[in-house]
Amino acid sequence: MSMWTSSIHLPKFSNRFMGILGPHGNCSLRSSGILAFRPIRCFSQTPSPWNQDSDLLETGERTGSSIFSSLPNEFQAPSREPSQQKSRPWKRISTKRLLTMDPSYTHQSNILRSSLKKAGNLCRQIARKPFYHALLQMKFSEKRVSRSIASALVNARKNAVSKAGLDEKTLYIDQAWVGKATYIKKIITRGRGGHAVERRPRVRVTVLLKDERALLRDLQRRNDRTNSRRVWSPLPNRPIYNKLNAFTC
Repeated sequence: MSMWTSSIHLPKFSNRFMGILGPHGNCSLRSSGILAFRPIRCFSQTPSPWNQDSDLLETGERTGSSIFSSLPNEFQAPSREPSQQKSRPWKRISTKRLLTMDPSYTHQSNILRSSLKKAGNLCRQIARKPFYHALLQMKFSEKRVSRSIASALVNARKNAVSKAGLDEKTLYIDQAWVGKATYIKKIITRGRGGHAVERRPRVRVTVLLKDERALLRDLQRRNDRTNSRRVWSPLPNRPIYNKLNAFTC
């Protein structure tokens, strides 16, 4: 280590202050008890970082002690390597999506002259039934609207085979529901010159046809869910301690 000292030149003082210090100026500071500041500068024997090659300066490499060497590695520039894409975990397909993936055909009938209550009972009668069984139920039913529903089922079978590509022998009705159509209003005459509005209900019947293989798959799924349930077992009989004779809640 090379050591060298250098004195600090005091600024110029006025004549009045110089007269107090004496003719020797700054030298009289020692006699007056004031020490002149003489700082000591220490430098390492390693060459100055600014005298190194330009290549090292561009990369940020310097020799000797530096405050940047004590910084953690997290402040370094991130690597430019392409990050690998993480593979997504396998996700189980939901039951609702499986039902929509099965081939199906939805058919809506024309406007029928019936009420929601009467047509709803017939829709519950043919739902979840094979197609020919549901058609047979509508043909032998005593309800007047059942004939219209039977003709709607025949049209639905024809379109399901030609458009959806379903097999005619394995068709079954997965869902059947009834919707409200535009009611017909008519003014009728009442007693003593009064009038009233009569509303005649109209409905539409919609059926969802699927293949019988989807029905068997759904039944198998329900049976597996039922069999996988935990069997209920009663609690064991244990004696009751500290029994009280009084009534307790």
